[in-house]
Amino acid sequence: QMRHEATAAVIESESDVEAARVALNVLFNLPGDADWNLDNSHMGIAQFWGDFDIVQRKTETRADERALVDRLVDSALGDNPIIEAVQADLATDNSRLSEKSAARLPSIGFQGRLNWSDSLNNAVIQNEKNTTWSLGAYLELPLFDGFKTGREKAALRSQISALEYQRDHRRLEVMGQTREKAVHLFALLRQMPLLASAAERSDNNLAMVMQRYERQENALSDMIDAYRASRDAQLTLVDYRYHAYESMADLVHAMGLSSSAGNATFRSLFLKAIQ
Repeated sequence: QMRHEATAAVIESESDVEAARVALNVLFNLPGDADWNLDNSHMGIAQFWGDFDIVQRKTETRADERALVDRLVDSALGDNPIIEAVQADLATDNSRLSEKSAARLPSIGFQGRLNWSDSLNNAVIQNEKNTTWSLGAYLELPLFDGFKTGREKAALRSQISALEYQRDHRRLEVMGQTREKAVHLFALLRQMPLLASAAERSDNNLAMVMQRYERQENALSDMIDAYRASRDAQLTLVDYRYHAYESMADLVHAMGLSSSAGNATFRSLFLKAIQ
């Protein structure tokens, strides 16, 4: 009975895989029977454990982890393109407000003059030379513009206040998201050695149960249970590895780092950020 159930489950799974393959081919406008070859060269198991070792060396203790999280937050605040854009807008509006304020101030100036003249240019008769000088000050007041400048200044102040709020809100948002994503990523990575050890034990147990089954010391149900346990442990490990990379990509996005520059990947951006 159990053998029949297992065979039916295999047939059903193969049918589900075939249906999913056809649906995916249709989505990409390909023939239904087209083969798929998934490229996992950028997320292979060997590369993952290499990345894990780098992170582990940076977060050996909880104090090291907190220090790294703080450093990532500082980096995110310093290089975030949205915050930089708001800061640029703030600088522009503050400059305009200063110009408007300066235009309403009176202008005060001083001027001096020194004149030298020789009214008779005949040295035989006499020399008549005169020197004159003058000093003065002036005050210029801007013309009344019907409070137009005052309204413009008020509008600029309101715009500056809105931009400051937007900047501070974005800073808090970046800080919170970066810290949350980093802590989540490091928590996932801490689980990886335990999951890898559990998967290895399940594989060893499966091998032992299969040997005992061949010697007729175990029932078929024992071998099926051992296989299911091994498969579940391996799938859990793969699932956590996928979520670790997904969390890594979320962290890079929260920090405002762009993978479009120089064809960088989220993995390379993350490894550069923790150096």
